[in-house]
Amino acid sequence: MDILEKNLRRLSGRPDPLHFTDKQVAWLLAHIGDLDGAIRDDLVYQLLARGFNAGGFTPEQKRTIATTATASSWLFEGIDVLGGPRVFTRTFTALLGQLMLSADHTAPFLTTAQREVWLTWALRYLRSERDWRAFVPGHGWAHGIAHGSDLLAAAVAVPSSGEAYAKAALLAINDVLDRLVVPFAADEEERLAMIVVQVNAHYPEVVAQYLAKTDARRWEAMAAKTETPTAYYQLSAWKRILQTLFFTSGNLQAQVTPLIRHYFKASGYPVAAQEDKP
Repeated sequence: MDILEKNLRRLSGRPDPLHFTDKQVAWLLAHIGDLDGAIRDDLVYQLLARGFNAGGFTPEQKRTIATTATASSWLFEGIDVLGGPRVFTRTFTALLGQLMLSADHTAPFLTTAQREVWLTWALRYLRSERDWRAFVPGHGWAHGIAHGSDLLAAAVAVPSSGEAYAKAALLAINDVLDRLVVPFAADEEERLAMIVVQVNAHYPEVVAQYLAKTDARRWEAMAAKTETPTAYYQLSAWKRILQTLFFTSGNLQAQVTPLIRHYFKASGYPVAAQEDKP
């Protein structure tokens, strides 16, 4: 354990707000995709989150982090290679992007160009990541779809993103579902649902259309299924997205309830008659 790591571990035990030296910030960035989960998850990410969310980083340090992360293109490092260790660099850079976009929304520090780059990258990453491993023995959580969903949800919340971007973000969820060939292993559906929640906060009419069209599309795929269970896995994942929306977004309960009820009824489960509301 080097001296900077020791200092950062001591720092992590202190109350917010923390104060970082420039060398400590550089060390955190250098270890963004460390293969040791105890370093990457429990030290690097936690301190980056506290630095952005609890006033630990100075404005100049935030700008330095943004410049480094944008210029490095870590979000796509080794993305054409299925498997391997570089997935951790990508997925934790996605979390860093989420932290930056969220912090920038409160106190802007990104340049206009950087903001646009990360908006573009958020869409591209979720559509491009092929390594869908969740927990990797010996290294901890990769969780590319979950972290990519976090990044895209934060991007949708950027005021300048606009309605067209929100629609593209919803279609990115469909792209993920279309590529699903085995069930998700670690509640990725719940993180995908947060993209819908963010879009609904700004464009509820867009979400209403999306829910109806996507639900119909998933059932059409189920009706045309071949001998493989892929269509079922995709429909089941969609159902879990709907259930997450029911429990996390009161504004969407009325819209998703009939879709959820239809799923269980069509699947042969006994469905009680809907109670009349007073």
